[in-house]
Amino acid sequence: MRVLVIAGRELKALFLSPIAYVVLALYFGIMGLIWWLITSQTFPAEYRLFAHEMHVFILFFIPAISMRAIADERRTRTLELLVTQPVRDWEIVLGKWLACVGLLALMLVGTMQFWGLMHLWTEGALDDLPVLTAYLGLLLAGMLYVAIGVFCSAITENQLIAALVTFTIIIGLYFVRILGASGTGFWQDVFQQVSTTYHFDEFARGVLDTGHVVYFLLGTFVFLFMSVRTLESRSWG
Repeated sequence: MRVLVIAGRELKALFLSPIAYVVLALYFGIMGLIWWLITSQTFPAEYRLFAHEMHVFILFFIPAISMRAIADERRTRTLELLVTQPVRDWEIVLGKWLACVGLLALMLVGTMQFWGLMHLWTEGALDDLPVLTAYLGLLLAGMLYVAIGVFCSAITENQLIAALVTFTIIIGLYFVRILGASGTGFWQDVFQQVSTTYHFDEFARGVLDTGHVVYFLLGTFVFLFMSVRTLESRSWG
């Protein structure tokens, strides 16, 4: 219950500031432009291509969404008031994470209009399975990226630093697959398995494998756990 209260408070704070509106407006605007570019070149368009573009731009917006999660509380000293209440550190972290995931979900839901357009243009011939798995992959990847953002927000009170560190980590996870492509054997497999691109690609192809689901969920848990440990180990006084 306290997790939901914290999540609601954080989500309200996002919408009381320009952050949520700017992120939503920019994301929908960019996705609309990309949709137009894709459909003008290939018709009917492959939703897989569009899903990949959604994934790419999520990388840029997640740091903006998550940077204030805990860093702003530390900067304004409101976290001191929060931790003195009967609320646990994990509830604070989970509530902050859940609020950011909620905004991410709004971003994804808003792009489903293009899915509807494809149904109209293809007269119902569109294969929905790859679209559904792609959205699941986007949500899972976003959950991991937000967890990384919350962790980075927990280690500094500077929102800009939190955003930059978050972007560095998630862009590293996105491109680490390139290192695997240049290697062989064991290291090739390691870099591939660490890469978020590799796991998301499978979702975009319509492949629903428990291994890929576990990758994102486990990564999310690890970064949320580290966020909790960071709060527990710091003195806010």
